[in-house]
Amino acid sequence: MAEDRTVFEWCFDYCKERGMCDAAASATLEILIASPDTTAMRQHWGEEIEDYSEAAKALLRSFVLQAGLLWIKRNDPNVWYRPLFDGSIKDV
Repeated sequence: MAEDRTVFEWCFDYCKERGMCDAAASATLEILIASPDTTAMRQHWGEEIEDYSEAAKALLRSFVLQAGLLWIKRNDPNVWYRPLFDGSIKDV
């Protein structure tokens, strides 16, 4: 089944699934897009996520988690969903 989402939308949804509100997810993606680690991705955010392998999605998830944790540390260090970004709770 096709996901019918872009890479950007998939990353946004990934943040929201872990408890972030729209504003926090948007700010996290701003951090992610500005990161030197994702420079090569800059022209690919609008591509369909279904075209990406599971390995590529795993790498994207790691970048999203890093950016999310950076946002959390800067803005709300004690937020309830921090464990879903810092690795102390794994996805089930």
